[in-house]
Amino acid sequence: MSRTAKSFLRTAAASPAERKPGSATIELIAYSPEDILRAIASSAFGFPGYVPTFRLDIVHDGETERFIGLPEWDGTKPDFAKVIAQHFNGDDFSYFLACHFGENRTMNRDIMTDLGLRYSVFRETDAGPERVRVQSSIIVPVKGEIRSINHLIDAHVDEVHQIVAPFKRIDQGFAQTIQAFINNDMPLAERRLAELIADAPAQEEVSYWMGDLDACDVCEHPFALLRFMVDGDIGPCCANICARCFNQHGVGLGTGYGQVYESTPEGWLCVAG
Repeated sequence: MSRTAKSFLRTAAASPAERKPGSATIELIAYSPEDILRAIASSAFGFPGYVPTFRLDIVHDGETERFIGLPEWDGTKPDFAKVIAQHFNGDDFSYFLACHFGENRTMNRDIMTDLGLRYSVFRETDAGPERVRVQSSIIVPVKGEIRSINHLIDAHVDEVHQIVAPFKRIDQGFAQTIQAFINNDMPLAERRLAELIADAPAQEEVSYWMGDLDACDVCEHPFALLRFMVDGDIGPCCANICARCFNQHGVGLGTGYGQVYESTPEGWLCVAG
């Protein structure tokens, strides 16, 4: 776990007791493979399994305050050839050899810096994620545009392909994991839904979903892991459903039938229907 995350967690864990009387329950889930190149390569396929992250929930008097840690991009144009040259002697295979012996972990922070990436912490709010940082012993908001790894990938597709190619060519385990993910019916359902709404008329007004969205009302798949949510008619009732359940049970899209919402940094945005 990064120093940024550790510092934040110490402050966040202590803050409930300082702000309010009574006890608080804290739940922490953290994952840090310290391999940002693998995280970028997998994210290019929409697979989040290698992305370092943490989630901190602080429950006090029935209210939950949630913080999430993720890599954030500062807008710098990535140069993967330069990274491989500087850190792995210009040889793709040297990177995978370093991974085998765990040596890549020691240089992960430097590689992130070279690519314009850093660890950031966000607080979940009704209006969407809010970047925060520790100042002395308090947590304060930080203004500015939020740009994730996916923003880097979307802005520099050709450059990102330079790092994806050796992973597919050399790392058989990576290739198999990604292929299994692509073949999974949920990503396929989301791709089909994206194709279905690709030519849909632009929404006249910007509209975000108001309220909590935890999981699909039919299959209970967590929405936090998905791109789309459909608020639609499934026959006997209306429900918040995933793309897969929409394919199986959805009546259609449009007024009275269903609206498609897409996950964005600002919240669930209505994009069709």
